[in-house]
Amino acid sequence: MAEFVPATARARIAQLDIEIRHLRDPDSGDSLVLERQNLRQDLADYKYPVLTLPTEITSEIFIRFVPWHSRLVDYNSPAFLLQICRHWRDVALTTPALWSSFWLCIYDEPVQIQLRKLQTWLQRSKDYPLSFHIQCVYGPRHQAMDPIIDAVVSHASRWQHVNIFLPSIEKFGRLVGPMPLLRSACVDVEDWGRGKEATVAVALFTEAPNLKHAFLHVLFEPSRLALPWSQLTTLTAEFLFPAQAIEILCNAKLLQYCSMTIRLSGHSYTAEHSSAVPSFPPLPLRTLRLLADSDDPGLEMPALFKAFTLPALQCLYVDEQFLQPDPIASLRDAFCSCGFPQKTIIWNSRLSTYKTAFPDAYFLFEWDDWCWDSEEWQSDSE
Repeated sequence: MAEFVPATARARIAQLDIEIRHLRDPDSGDSLVLERQNLRQDLADYKYPVLTLPTEITSEIFIRFVPWHSRLVDYNSPAFLLQICRHWRDVALTTPALWSSFWLCIYDEPVQIQLRKLQTWLQRSKDYPLSFHIQCVYGPRHQAMDPIIDAVVSHASRWQHVNIFLPSIEKFGRLVGPMPLLRSACVDVEDWGRGKEATVAVALFTEAPNLKHAFLHVLFEPSRLALPWSQLTTLTAEFLFPAQAIEILCNAKLLQYCSMTIRLSGHSYTAEHSSAVPSFPPLPLRTLRLLADSDDPGLEMPALFKAFTLPALQCLYVDEQFLQPDPIASLRDAFCSCGFPQKTIIWNSRLSTYKTAFPDAYFLFEWDDWCWDSEEWQSDSE
């Protein structure tokens, strides 16, 4: 018996429709009408292979198909799966992992509409760990966003990976409660673009014992924005003054991967401050990136780099400003006892100078769109 092919059956039905319409004697077409009825019944009884898959397999396909951090309403959203057929709808609604990762932009729609959608997603995710990106900038809706923050905070015990962009650091004061599953957090604040620094003291993630990775994109004083520094193993922090970087490193003694952008513009950090830089105990850093946020290439800040003792360092990415006034001597002093990292990139430099001074060291060329946490950069550090 030939295999039933739905597309072939539909094509045959269309052909039969034409033949039946053109019959001169309708009674002579009984066999054609019967054939058409049989084909239609076969189509109605046919089970598509994709619908015969076990529910667990279909669920896993959905999880791998839907992008991570889908918007609440989008063609890539799991909500789209609800519109295909009843079976897929049932599978999607009973797969909490589909609803446990989302991207919410407060300015996309009125707050009350987004709040209802968010509550629906949170309900469908059941007890599954949550990963999300919430973004709210200054605008007509940012004052009314507190109910959305509160809705997410009510599920803080399920937070795992969070990326939160709020209009002011004060809003982060609402992010409280036990967060036993939280592993990574990104804190982004629009105030930094307005030239404002945090003026209130906010303690973040104080009940997150498993938080290991943090990204900070905000102007702040460490004393005003407190994180559990001592437990972090990965840190990216931007817009830091030298003293702030020192304060963080003094407390973050488990760091293995660290990226800091140090603000030099408008900040005097000359030789007279060298005595204020402590001598750090050996840090377990494997990857270190130090960049200078400065419009003046003549600014020097050698003391901070000289303070490091990095016996485990494998990858170094450093702005040449941190090595002044004598970059060769600074590198030689820093690694004379522990050896050069496996990979070294010097920003704004003529690498031939360094390769001549350190012929056994491995220096890489640098280009503007190169990503420091790319696979190439991290491959020898994993």
